[in-house]
Amino acid sequence: MSDPQRTVFAVLNKDFGSLGEAVYFLSGCAAPHHFFVPSRLFPFCDVAGQLSRYDTLAEVESAIRAERPRFILLASAYLLQVEAPSGDLGLRRLLACAAELEIPVATTDPFYTYWIDRPWLSPSPGEALPDPFVQKIEELSQRLDFVRRLPHVLPHPPRSDSPLCHGYFPPGCIDSPESISEFRVRTQRELADTAPLWLFFLGEVDLQRLEKNASELFENLCMRVREGLLAGRHVHMVAPERLASALNAVFRRIDGFSCDAFCTFSRFHQLMMAAELVFSWHQFAFSLTHRYRHGLPVIFFDRGHMIELPGLHERIQRHFFAGCQILFAPYTRPLDAAKLLQHAVRQEQQMTAPYLAALRPLACPEDVISAIPVASHG
Repeated sequence: MSDPQRTVFAVLNKDFGSLGEAVYFLSGCAAPHHFFVPSRLFPFCDVAGQLSRYDTLAEVESAIRAERPRFILLASAYLLQVEAPSGDLGLRRLLACAAELEIPVATTDPFYTYWIDRPWLSPSPGEALPDPFVQKIEELSQRLDFVRRLPHVLPHPPRSDSPLCHGYFPPGCIDSPESISEFRVRTQRELADTAPLWLFFLGEVDLQRLEKNASELFENLCMRVREGLLAGRHVHMVAPERLASALNAVFRRIDGFSCDAFCTFSRFHQLMMAAELVFSWHQFAFSLTHRYRHGLPVIFFDRGHMIELPGLHERIQRHFFAGCQILFAPYTRPLDAAKLLQHAVRQEQQMTAPYLAALRPLACPEDVISAIPVASHG
């Protein structure tokens, strides 16, 4: 049996959601944490635990041999392999090293198992695959096949009874009302505004998709900001630099608006938990799960980039939201603050209990780590 006080490694890819999921999983693990963070993400990674910047997985492999951790979490092995140059053997060598040293390894899963199963990739005769994005996933499927054989840790009920799938729910992951109130007080102090906060956030992948009609996006976004201000709310936007700069140019002299061109993990979490309403363009952003667990409402301006994969979107939704209904308010339509706040009350009443009921039976991360065997990798 492994020493529970030996360090647990978390090897991150470049995705912000992977950082959030790794922190969430390790919050249920008593052992010391050592995060290996790629250079792009490192400036935003202000999380508890030891941090090491890396540029190649060979650097992580050297650290594994030197420190011999108790367990290695890849967040996510799929994205680490997708981001690697074609034919890169870094991940295979890391897994072989872990097997040699008898260190168990698991990966998080940003829905790649749904993609690789790909029953939705069955176009009618004469019909082309619907999007280059889909074609890229099909091309990657063979590269990712060895990752599928790793144990998977999932922050929701597994969609299969495979022994490789481990759902988890960290103990103590529900903040007290007092903690949430403190998030709000601190945020109001930092924004120098006591008005209730509406948080808009848009990630790079969805921005690239929406930029196909950039003028429509920006015009509608400016109107939604103004509607929030007219409703007496402080509107804060988190978005890539080019969009943040354009919005600041329009609203920099207007009280009640602020904007971040991305921000640290802890600041984003604080904003997420402090907001009266959160508006997102991506339905399956991991950061939103913190609000669902606490009965805090989320409004979707768009269904996100996964809507382009026929049939896949619905299958993910059943697991991600535990079958609960969510609200869409397309960003191209005016916001009705009164109706949105009515929905917020309904969402708290109707979604929180069944959502938590689906999560509470899951194992704690400490038990998941103990259940994952050492396997032959490579």
